[in-house]
Order: sequence, then structure tokens, then C-alpha cells
Amino acid sequence: MLTFRSTAFVAVIGAAACSTSRQVAERMACAGGRGPLDGERVGTLRLGMSIDSAKILCPTAVDTIEYAEGEPIRVLIARVNADTIRIYPFGNSIWTMWVNSPAFQTQDSLKVGMPLTRLIAMPKLTGGFGEGDFYLLDDSGSACGLSFQLDAATAHRLAGVDHVGPETLQPYASSSRIIAVLVRGCRRR
Repeated sequence: MLTFRSTAFVAVIGAAACSTSRQVAERMACAGGRGPLDGERVGTLRLGMSIDSAKILCPTAVDTIEYAEGEPIRVLIARVNADTIRIYPFGNSIWTMWVNSPAFQTQDSLKVGMPLTRLIAMPKLTGGFGEGDFYLLDDSGSACGLSFQLDAATAHRLAGVDHVGPETLQPYASSSRIIAVLVRGCRRR
């Protein structure tokens, strides 16, 4: 026999379960679930898209302030399943996005977690430090518009190197990993 107290408990648990399943569905819908990655988009989120549109696609996203190099910057943090996409606006539009999960990958499987070996084969690969981290880029093929963040240990070894290219990176090819991908826009030359 259900008492008032047990009925209330069941109602609270039921409401929490509905809320949780709604949040899971919203997280899966954000960015199209685990979708494609290229120099212009992460899933359904595109560079240049309004922040309001991104919030509609990702209703659980949090609009907040973070600090980069001591400066406050606005960031929209979108959860996709267990993954996170950091969306950096300029005005009210998406300017760049930062992904640190292998859930998103290019057509030819460039993604977070891959070994540096995959990038060394790129013909115009170059790199350098940006905001304290080391990034590699090659604006050709599926990597156009993407910057690949190297792990901290490899970045430390490359400090002070004037020119970074495939030959400089070869000693770290199998031991180094990509820990994040920055979507910055493809500007083919």
C-alpha cells in the first residue's frame, strides 16, 4: 500500500528521471550527436552561426566567462553526450570552436588522440606556440581550418625550435598525441 510519503518519493524520482532523460536527449541532439569535424564545423555547429542558434541546437550549453592569458573571454560550453565543445564567439557569432574528444573526426579520421604520425605526412605541416600551447596546422585537404594541439611533453621539447616541420617532428612521431583540435575556419590560399 502506498502512503503519501512513498507516493511523493515516487513522484520525485519520476520527475528526476524525466529530467535526466530529457537532458541526455538534449546533449545527444547538440551538434548532431557525435558528428563530423572539419575546418568550418563540429557536427551541426558552424563557424559564423549565431550564438542564439547554437543555444537552440544545444539547450544545455552554458554561456560563461573564462580567462585566457589573464583576459576574460566569453565561451559557450556545449555538452554532447559525455564530450565538451568550447565555442568562442566574436560578437554574437561563433568565431572558433575547441574539441578535446575523439568523438568528432574528419572524413579521413583526423581526431583527438591520434598519434603525431598521422600529421607528419601532410605536405605543408607547420606549427608554433599559441596561448601557451603548441599547435600544428596544414591548410590543405581535410585539415584545412583545423589546428591540432600537441601534448604538453612534446610541446616542451619543441620550445625554442625556430622552424617546425615534418623533419623536426619525426623523433616524436609515435610517442606524441593530439590532445585537442581547434576549428578556426578554412582559408585556402
